[in-house]
Amino acid sequence: TTAPGADDNASGTATNMEIFRILMEQGIRLERTLEIHGYAAEEIGLVGSQDMASKYVRDGKNVVSMVQHDMNIYRSGNQDRIWFVTNNTMAEFNTMLGSLVDTYVQVPWGSRSLAGGDSDHTSWRRQGFATAFPFEDPRAYNPNIHTEDDSTSTGIAFSQAAAFAKLGLGYVLHFAGVVQ
Repeated sequence: TTAPGADDNASGTATNMEIFRILMEQGIRLERTLEIHGYAAEEIGLVGSQDMASKYVRDGKNVVSMVQHDMNIYRSGNQDRIWFVTNNTMAEFNTMLGSLVDTYVQVPWGSRSLAGGDSDHTSWRRQGFATAFPFEDPRAYNPNIHTEDDSTSTGIAFSQAAAFAKLGLGYVLHFAGVVQ
């Protein structure tokens, strides 16, 4: 079957690209290195992210934190909301990001366990890195993923996706710092 992947995971990729676009357009220089990753073979066992996270440990790379953007455009209710997945993430880091939501995004947020599946943040958490996974509702996520109905015509909310991009930008500026 054809599965266009508008939510899983074009939405997360688009979030990362929007953050990057804004940083470049505004000429923002960061005090710390920012890396935006796209991983192969998540669906068959987090293959790409496990390889990269393990390599970063072997190479002794200093990773301050990792935020996973994967599935954020499907809205299960009538209000934009950001959920922080509690599986394989750090509660304190989720709370810090929730404070950024309060300050810069101003949509409701909460924390919940993901009802099924996993994502690439787990590979980084297993290696001891601080991780967070902002997500659409982890208990009522897009039922159309992996099907031909994972398109921009089924249950999507671009305003919610914009909220995730605002959070991502706030995260980058807060944790990477801006060169003055």
